[in-house]
Amino acid sequence: YGLLMLIKKNNIILKNKKIVVLGNGGVAKTVIKTLLDNYKEQIYIWGRNSKKVNNIIALFDNIIYLRRVQKLKTVLNEKYIVFNCISLNIDELSINNILNSLPLQNIELMVDINYVKTKFNEKLIEKKYNVILGIDMLLYQALKSLDIWYNQSYSDKINFNELKKNIIHL
Repeated sequence: YGLLMLIKKNNIILKNKKIVVLGNGGVAKTVIKTLLDNYKEQIYIWGRNSKKVNNIIALFDNIIYLRRVQKLKTVLNEKYIVFNCISLNIDELSINNILNSLPLQNIELMVDINYVKTKFNEKLIEKKYNVILGIDMLLYQALKSLDIWYNQSYSDKINFNELKKNIIHL
């Protein structure tokens, strides 16, 4: 729910776009499932652990995993959208490996599921790439949880933009 609302709120158009999911953990699985269920676009997955990536691929029919950097750079020869599901605390070497694996000039947008600035997303922000942090996803998911827990529609009564402004300034 939170991811779909982030996409909607930020007017992210995924139709006819190539999508790259970075990461191979539980969040990546959730993002991939949500994207496959709601958008029938081509999804590429990039992960540092081949075994975990292969396990994710086994769960889904429509996913392509490209192991070789050259091939990834060839396939992503047009604008694409990145969903970063990699943990907050990756080291500088890993960040550089990821950045070297992607044709950066073709990134249209990076949605970083992390809701705070990290070394990774700051590198892209410094280079003037369009980056959306996952704060919207976090807040929408929290509001939906309140609705479920209390069996009421609190999310309809809360001004989302005001909530976001107050949370960010904490």
